[in-house]
Amino acid sequence: MGVAFLLVVLAFALISVGAEIVFIGLFLSPRMRGKMLGNKVAVRCLHAFILAANLYVHWGSGAAGTNASLLAFIMSPVAMWLSKHIFGYFTHGETFKHGWIKYSAKELLDDEQYELYIITLADKAQHELTKFEKQELELYAQA
Repeated sequence: MGVAFLLVVLAFALISVGAEIVFIGLFLSPRMRGKMLGNKVAVRCLHAFILAANLYVHWGSGAAGTNASLLAFIMSPVAMWLSKHIFGYFTHGETFKHGWIKYSAKELLDDEQYELYIITLADKAQHELTKFEKQELELYAQA
């Protein structure tokens, strides 16, 4: 009985981690997602929200539900770490660290910032541009 209890608690925690990543990926734009994942206060607020939501749903459902919601809260930093590596994030509000999914600068910057970014790239010598920056200039030229 004890092993089954632990398996249920662990399974729910893993499902909760997956749900957090899906929630972040589906309901936030790339720019908002990057800013949120790069902001420690916003990440902590999301942890608190996840704990409150899980406790609200599972309070009174017995030891398995309450323990599962607490373990999901403990595993929430794992979900944030995975989200940062999947989607990328802004550091100090300006530099974007790309994740496994690469976003173009147009998706991450507002129009004014994007124009300044393109002007900066155009002023650089061709041999100084990275592969990603060359792709950005090509996309801009096509638009």
